[in-house]
This record gives sequence, structure tokens and C-alpha cells, in this order.
Amino acid sequence: MQTAVAGGTIPGDKVFDEILEALKSIDDELPVKRMEELVHLMKQTAHTASFTTHYKSFACIVANHCTQLTTYVARLAEFLPNA
Repeated sequence: MQTAVAGGTIPGDKVFDEILEALKSIDDELPVKRMEELVHLMKQTAHTASFTTHYKSFACIVANHCTQLTTYVARLAEFLPNA
């Protein structure tokens, strides 16, 4: 599965690498460290129930601190396990 982004698509789990790269442009170190941790956890747990917990935590931090990453939250939804 591919994830659409501005200027093209990111194949499957490459979206996680793209997010990690985008995090480098954020100056607020505290949420960035936690988001990096969550991105790695989401990558490891994609399509599992554990992913949901990490996804929700990541989305909450993005909503509260890093509006420039909000577009990734919807793209990460493809990794939620099927109900």
C-alpha cells in the first residue's frame, strides 16, 4: 500500500521514515523525542492492536505541539488494524 503525500506517494512503511525526516525541522526537543520514539514503535507494530495505542499518542502530541505534521496523522491511519 502507498501513502499519498504532496508531490507523490510514499510506499508502505516509508511514511515512517518521511515523518522522522520531517521531525528534524521542529525546534521543540521534548515532543520531538517522544514522537521519534512513537514513530519507531508504530513502524514495529503496524497493523496490530499495539499500533493503535502508539498512533493515538502520536496524534495527540501532533495536535498539541506540531501542527506541521497533522497531514501525517491521517496517512498513518492505514496502519490501524482492521476491526
